[in-house]
Amino acid sequence: MKRLLLILYSICVAILFVACRDNSMSEQPAEKSPSIVATEEPADTDIVNAPDLKTPKPPFEGKIAIITNAEVSNYIYYSTKSVIEKYDEGKITHVVWPVMFPEEQEKMVSIVDNLYADPEIKAIVVNTACMGTIAAFEKFHKKREDVFVVFCAPDSSFFAGNYAQTADLILMTDDFNIYPAIVRQAYKLGAEAFVHYLHQSIDPSPSIITRQGQLKQTCNELGLEYAEETYPLSGYPDYLEFIQNDFPKLAQKYGKNAAFFSPGGYHYLFINAAIQAGVICPLPNYPSLFYGIVGSDIV
Repeated sequence: MKRLLLILYSICVAILFVACRDNSMSEQPAEKSPSIVATEEPADTDIVNAPDLKTPKPPFEGKIAIITNAEVSNYIYYSTKSVIEKYDEGKITHVVWPVMFPEEQEKMVSIVDNLYADPEIKAIVVNTACMGTIAAFEKFHKKREDVFVVFCAPDSSFFAGNYAQTADLILMTDDFNIYPAIVRQAYKLGAEAFVHYLHQSIDPSPSIITRQGQLKQTCNELGLEYAEETYPLSGYPDYLEFIQNDFPKLAQKYGKNAAFFSPGGYHYLFINAAIQAGVICPLPNYPSLFYGIVGSDIV
């Protein structure tokens, strides 16, 4: 079990961060690390035993399935492909959620059903664990206890769901503390208004309400106008048409010194629309400056 956890953790970390590597940062001088002073008391090796990473481990028995969102504008999708190229020896199965996953719950259930039906699948990593993931897994997770399930970046709906009974390991970034930082960055870039895009067809969850409150409070503290606009939960063509038509209108409404933020997908379309409209886009989503930049005009 320890070996399985180590393998799954390595894959999750690789998927989450392989797109965030920037060689240009190596040109900056590294900060000196603080000195480490040894204590007089020796470490208790009986309590903590470091894993032996040098000795070759036997091959993992079974296959690991990785579920990601669709290919369009999804850096996790491409990161998973990189992981497969580096580590796969017939051991990794990659499948994707349907593009319109909120409206295609049956397809999500079918995907999970097919994975559990494969006796060689011993672990499933879901990144991201989007809306509908709980419902897709709850029917199968208890039927096969030999399958280790990992949820990465769970959707806000998980706050209301019994996710602890549908996954063995949950990895989640500290999203809430990033929202005030996004507003402060917009302020540093000269923003006078902050426009928060929301899905028009999704009822506010506890996390969305928290996000709204933090963004609004930080705007009030900095003297920025706070506004909310909605966009349709749709596929690539409809979103592209909407964002290209809506951004120029909102740029006229709120001015060129308005900052736009969206927690939704298709981030490179969002970035491109902001560039073309001449408005401010401080951060597409989440604590990674590289999220959604693949395919945008700034690279």
